[in-house]
Amino acid sequence: MPQVTVKLDAVLDDHIQNAIDRGETKSRDRYIEDALRDRYDRDMQRLKMHESLDRAIADADAGRVTPLEEAFDRILSDLEK
Repeated sequence: MPQVTVKLDAVLDDHIQNAIDRGETKSRDRYIEDALRDRYDRDMQRLKMHESLDRAIADADAGRVTPLEEAFDRILSDLEK
């Protein structure tokens, strides 16, 4: 596994130490790895959202849309079943 050195200011270091003391994480390494994993997951969600929006815009530009009233009628019909 690659190794990275991270320099933290005193506030962040104290925050991580407090999390360790409270038993929320086992080590500084684990805390930072979890934080980076959370950031990675958010980045991937954001990427998927942008891809979905790009597809929706392309569909709208190409005329592949359903008028709002028709969409609501379909939803109401499905709910009544």
